[in-house]
Amino acid sequence: YVKFSNGLILQWGVVVTGNANNDTIIWFPIAFPASCYTIVAHHVADKNYINPCVTSFSRRDFKFYNENTRGTHFTWVAVGA
Repeated sequence: YVKFSNGLILQWGVVVTGNANNDTIIWFPIAFPASCYTIVAHHVADKNYINPCVTSFSRRDFKFYNENTRGTHFTWVAVGA
């Protein structure tokens, strides 16, 4: 993660999970002091994968739903302050 002098924080990561058709919680490296503004997630795999769907997020974590019949591998970026 990186924290800028104006308070903006960017966090990112990679998730590899074998879980299919369920919700998974991903914890941020650090909690956002005030709020998480948005999360962008994208799969990193072959064309048969479905993009992960972020279903909720908070200052500390986010939850995504994996609609694949197998696990998934994706990257994410979160923006907050």
